[in-house]
Amino acid sequence: MPDKNSHLKKAEKNFSFLNLIKDSEYNDWKITVSFYTALHILNAYIIEKTGNHYRTHVEVEQAINPYNVLSLAKIEEDVYVAYMALSNLSRRSRYMIHEKSSNKSIETFLIYDKHVDKAYRHLDKLISFSEQYHISFRKMQIQNIGIKQNELKYFIKH
Repeated sequence: MPDKNSHLKKAEKNFSFLNLIKDSEYNDWKITVSFYTALHILNAYIIEKTGNHYRTHVEVEQAINPYNVLSLAKIEEDVYVAYMALSNLSRRSRYMIHEKSSNKSIETFLIYDKHVDKAYRHLDKLISFSEQYHISFRKMQIQNIGIKQNELKYFIKH
């Protein structure tokens, strides 16, 4: 089983890869990589808090859910909401379905720059959450139009 440090290294590696593809046209991959960066941050946190390693997305969601009274790995509501939104955007980018599971439309849902902006906002919150581990995510310069200067900590508009 991977340990906490393995997950943190994987998160850093994913973020470095995101930096390589940030100026590409592959918005679906930007969102997917953002999600998996966040997932590894949270897996490190869960291992630290519980000693457990969860194998499914559902198990991770249950472990971090701030409303799960039995969980030893609850996180703050705003971090949880950011993670769940990023998870939903990732599902949209991978399966071309609406990010809200309540939407049962058979329509195809694509990814646009506005979705990448949302993913970066959510990932920024998760990276800020990871500061407790004293790891260094280097700030990434981005060109996305929808993000205001100084709105995010780890993404800098240029």
